[in-house]
Amino acid sequence: LQFDLAETPSLLLGVQFLGSSVSRSGASLPSGANPLVVGASVASGGNVPLPEVLDEARAVARFGRNPNLLLGGQATGSQITARLATASAIHFAGHAAQGEGATRLLLAPAATGAAQAKSASPYIDSALFRRYTPRAARLAVFSACSSGKREEGWNHGMSDIVDTLAALGVPEIVAPRWQIDSSSAVPMMEDFYGGLARGLTVPGALTAARRSLIRDARYHHPYYWAAYYATGSGNSDLSQIFQAAR
Repeated sequence: LQFDLAETPSLLLGVQFLGSSVSRSGASLPSGANPLVVGASVASGGNVPLPEVLDEARAVARFGRNPNLLLGGQATGSQITARLATASAIHFAGHAAQGEGATRLLLAPAATGAAQAKSASPYIDSALFRRYTPRAARLAVFSACSSGKREEGWNHGMSDIVDTLAALGVPEIVAPRWQIDSSSAVPMMEDFYGGLARGLTVPGALTAARRSLIRDARYHHPYYWAAYYATGSGNSDLSQIFQAAR
């Protein structure tokens, strides 16, 4: 809580990440690049609905400049993949699960009928990000249980989605190490994006959000604010993407 820290990406990523993060963090956004905010409150596979996710996604969208907001049943594979290439930032709130040795961010069931895209997927994983590369993204935030690190009993690689996006050149990534509380995630993310809107770096905004939650009697315990960590360049200027909440 005394320092603004960002973890160094895996050395296995090599200089490809370092070069792309430096060049992208200070570059002008391409025309039509808007933040993509996903509130996947419902997910295929019979998972419990997460109504707090809708509040979180709406709160995040209020900080974005012309955000693309997908809520509940709108958070399908086809809707998301259609927007990934032009997303200036990505925020996902919802369920995460383990499947076939990898982390999966669960999405709403795709619509049935002729309109359903053949490429639609019921989840986001590393393979999907490689196929639909978020070329304009300067920040990715995963507000989903254990999407940043392996949790005991999960048979998948450490931070596979995080490492994939870093390798693809996303300069800043935030994700939790363990299961998170959906209610506390709302003020946590409000404070985090509020910090970015004030010109703080990603590590600085995350530290400010932690300090804010620790002053709240409901969320004083480290369980609620210590799960999230930042990795990447740690010095990106995101003022082109986020502004004071409307």
